[in-house]
Amino acid sequence: MHLTDMDSVTAAVDPAASRGWDAVVHLAAIASSREAGKDVGQAWNVNAAGTARLLEAIGHLKATGHSDPLVLLSSTAEVYGRGTGQARTETDPVAPLSAYASSKAAAEVALAEAARRHELKAIVARPFPHTGPGQQAIYVAPIFIQGFGPPRRQGPVR
Repeated sequence: MHLTDMDSVTAAVDPAASRGWDAVVHLAAIASSREAGKDVGQAWNVNAAGTARLLEAIGHLKATGHSDPLVLLSSTAEVYGRGTGQARTETDPVAPLSAYASSKAAAEVALAEAARRHELKAIVARPFPHTGPGQQAIYVAPIFIQGFGPPRRQGPVR
């Protein structure tokens, strides 16, 4: 599915395949601040407008009686902006400082609006950075870990 193309989104959320879906976990995004900063318009098109396209297709599923899934949007803790030294809560104000964070905050707004309009069940998660096997080296954790490679051989001490 390409979130930038409504026909692709509609095909992916085919009513015949979606009957009885309990949930949709929306993880698709330009998920790197660095990558989002390279093409801000594309980050907004994928992360914010792409989310709106997906929600429209899910709203159509509900309106036509095919499915009424819970929608879980994976946003980012980066929507909070600079740290304050205190633990974050869901009620903290958002103050995004990058194209990535602002496009994800906009995706949250798209979810809230679509949830009201289509009466969708929706949850937003704002995870802090995470990593796992296979994560690309464009993200901070793999870059940091690469610095801990095998020890370099040193010559004899004289």
